[in-house]
Amino acid sequence: MSYVCHAIATHELTYSDTVGSTIDWLVQSVSTDDWKAKLPYLAGYPYDQFDYNNDDEALI
Repeated sequence: MSYVCHAIATHELTYSDTVGSTIDWLVQSVSTDDWKAKLPYLAGYPYDQFDYNNDDEALI
């Protein structure tokens, strides 16, 4: 298993240089597999990481 941050992020690259490929990797990685198996540290958090209700309300 390779980690996206280690695989593409270097001191020469900026966030904007790597964010697109990082998101692509994330979507591709979890679209066919169990995301909890691919991202166990995120899955192990004891609370929700995102406040989807507030995000949805902000977009209305």
